[in-house]
Amino acid sequence: MLNSLLTEEWEYTLRTQPELATEVGDNRYNDRLSDYSDKAIADDLAHARQSLAQFEAIDVTGFPEQERLNQALMVRSLREQLDAARFKDWEMPVTQFGGIHLEYASLPYDTPFRNVKDYEDYIARLHQIPRACLSRRQGTCGMGCATV
Repeated sequence: MLNSLLTEEWEYTLRTQPELATEVGDNRYNDRLSDYSDKAIADDLAHARQSLAQFEAIDVTGFPEQERLNQALMVRSLREQLDAARFKDWEMPVTQFGGIHLEYASLPYDTPFRNVKDYEDYIARLHQIPRACLSRRQGTCGMGCATV
């Protein structure tokens, strides 16, 4: 059960953070960008709460040390994610350390360009940048912004 939950959580992460998937060599989501809309953020926090409950419900008594550690680290990670949400870091999409100005500029370095599909996926990502920027900006304005 623990291993299947860990696998499900990893798959969720790759699906919702397609740039990370590309960085780690999983090309299934190369035509997508992460969604930073208010709905996506709310869905992600709901998923974290649900996952935390599932991982906390696992009795690891008798599990090998590595599996107990995996469960403890996953619980810690999910708690940290939920605790950090109170600071609403998604409302500050650009800092001197990171943000869309650096993330999107580095896309070509992390993207494979081996065949026509790779180029089509990259172009599909580029076409999503205006939507992604708008959703990040709307998130910084509370109830949304009328214009960019």
